[in-house]
Amino acid sequence: MLIFGNILAMMAGMVDVASIMCFNVTTTHVTGNTAKVGMYIGHESNEKIDAAKAKQLGLCVLFFCFGSFLCGLIIPKTQVHIGGKGLYGTALIAECALLLIAYFDPNHEFAPFWAAMASGLQNAMCTMHFGAVVRTTHVTGCITDIGSTAGRAAILLVRRLFLRDGSGTQLLDEAELHVDKRKLLVLVPLYLFFLLGCIVGAISYREISHNTFLIPAGVTGCMGLIYSTLRAWEERRRWVLSGRSNGRWEPRVASGLVAFNTFLGGGRSFEPPIFCGKPGEKRV
Repeated sequence: MLIFGNILAMMAGMVDVASIMCFNVTTTHVTGNTAKVGMYIGHESNEKIDAAKAKQLGLCVLFFCFGSFLCGLIIPKTQVHIGGKGLYGTALIAECALLLIAYFDPNHEFAPFWAAMASGLQNAMCTMHFGAVVRTTHVTGCITDIGSTAGRAAILLVRRLFLRDGSGTQLLDEAELHVDKRKLLVLVPLYLFFLLGCIVGAISYREISHNTFLIPAGVTGCMGLIYSTLRAWEERRRWVLSGRSNGRWEPRVASGLVAFNTFLGGGRSFEPPIFCGKPGEKRV
């Protein structure tokens, strides 16, 4: 699932850059937008922020929050699990729809708000990987975690030089160092993919203007359909294995389950039962 997070980070970078170049608004930079709204409230005669701009930035913050709220309604937990209660496919398809609405807005008056809502929806799809919290639409927390994790790893490496081999403290440090390494393997690619998305977004906007929004919309929509399909397959697999198949085992379902389980299990094959009878019948 890490590759999905990296792809989403890349798409977020494209959306952010396209929003800046097309609307002159950062749809994912909630901290900066809030600071600018506060700057206007505290100093109304500020030449950089007028009333209309402050209103636009404030609405971007609210729509970002509302997008996160929608994600909370759709996804009850923060851990990706195919076949669970989290409708990640629905959330990704909803994000695709919001980006398309932003693209087709004729006057671009409300387009930044739809893009901000899509970003909030995506960012709330938080997952835990190896103890690292993954947020895909901004990298402030990512850079913070990279710095703090690297600092802990560095001090553990220094301490290794002064500890006896096999001591309890050394074994504990080795375990913590292993965890920190795994976190960095999540966080560093996440940042690099966001940066790559910003670069690709700038190049795309130069070539195709606001049509750049169609790229992340198409990618997130496809990812939503793929996840929904995998989820449906997993539910079908559980339904068949639970004995509620009314005594019928379709060959196409059996062969599909073999491939699906191999995909999920990293090569571990799944063997369908020879006979799946009605409730109360014995197997032969």
